[in-house]
Amino acid sequence: MLSIRKLEQNGVDIRSAMDKCGGDEAFYLHLVDLFLKKNDYLKIRKALNQNDLEKAYQCALNMKGVSGNLSLTPIFLLSSELTRHLYNKENIDYSPYVYNIGKILKKLKSI
Repeated sequence: MLSIRKLEQNGVDIRSAMDKCGGDEAFYLHLVDLFLKKNDYLKIRKALNQNDLEKAYQCALNMKGVSGNLSLTPIFLLSSELTRHLYNKENIDYSPYVYNIGKILKKLKSI
């Protein structure tokens, strides 16, 4: 079951998260649960598979913003890097970013 302690053990900045949520752990966990159930990860993958860098950029930017607001640091850092590369339309292999974001999402869903 999702808990503050487990999130913190997985790199989430709980102090920042609690500041943003007024210390309401239940509310914060609810928001994280919603994010884990509904986020733009699959849209990013699909856009990149279709070589639609603009769509991938918009989805990655959204993921960066939400994960940052929730202090989900591991996802925020990766989506920030991905967003930067997509913004510059770099001709690189984006799959490591997508793979690692997916891996973190899966791990957080399992706790």
